[in-house]
Amino acid sequence: MIRNATLDDIPKLVEMGQALHDETTYKHVLYSPERVAETCRLMIANGFLVVAEKSGEVIGVMMGDVYMPWYTTERMGIDYTLYISPEHRNGLIAVKLIKRFEQWCISMGAKQIRPGIGTGDMKVARLYKALGYKSVGEWFLKDVT
Repeated sequence: MIRNATLDDIPKLVEMGQALHDETTYKHVLYSPERVAETCRLMIANGFLVVAEKSGEVIGVMMGDVYMPWYTTERMGIDYTLYISPEHRNGLIAVKLIKRFEQWCISMGAKQIRPGIGTGDMKVARLYKALGYKSVGEWFLKDVT
């Protein structure tokens, strides 16, 4: 089941955020549970934050927003995170979360949806391509401290 996140979900989302952080290219920067909880509260109130549930347990999350970039007056959807617990991957949960995000972005007046993959997981890139997205660039990383 896909549903809107609630304030009661925040402790689990903070836990899932730590798991995402630990298995990706973000693991070399500080993880702030407080910042994650604050962002979740903001997205529950003013953005997009949904969870996937199975047997009453939160097993996936997608967070994003619609904004107006500096170079246009048109709105675009951007994702902040898409995470599925490892034991629940390779099913349709990610597809359902992405489709829900697409519907929300359209309802918010977005002309484009521009998800990113900053984790280095190319399986996610293949999923987006299968859903009709096209690659429009690359992300780069350079540690400077």
